[in-house]
Amino acid sequence: MKGKTVLWLLLVLAVICCGCGRKKDTTYLPIGTESELTEARQETGLELSVAGGQELHAGVPSIKLLLHNGTDSKIGFGREIEVFLMNGNEWQKLKWKDGATILADYMEISASADYTISLDYESLYGAPLKEGTYRVVKNVWKNDEKVSVTAEFTVLP
Repeated sequence: MKGKTVLWLLLVLAVICCGCGRKKDTTYLPIGTESELTEARQETGLELSVAGGQELHAGVPSIKLLLHNGTDSKIGFGREIEVFLMNGNEWQKLKWKDGATILADYMEISASADYTISLDYESLYGAPLKEGTYRVVKNVWKNDEKVSVTAEFTVLP
């Protein structure tokens, strides 16, 4: 009996070790034109924007995002946000620093309401924002359907 327990523990440990190997994240998004993004906002009734405008200055440790629910039903979402940096002609997904975590909770916004999201960039990515063009992607649930909303901004020197 003791041998079976040890064997099971070794098997579980082997599965965990094999599954924890880090892969290089090469997630890329299509660029998308401003008219395509505007069309997507009109179709969904949802909009994500950067509070204070689309231009920020390098060194900013966090940003505020405004999620607008322009629909006639409530939407739900968690705290997860993906950040992409324009690299040549592609959006490259940025990786969190080791040990970075966020709360795994669920929130809802009523119909025709807004919600302010604080993205503590420096805590998640290990450094303040540097010069470049960024896209933030936020997944929300509307009528049991997953919808992605985006906001773009530029960080100036």
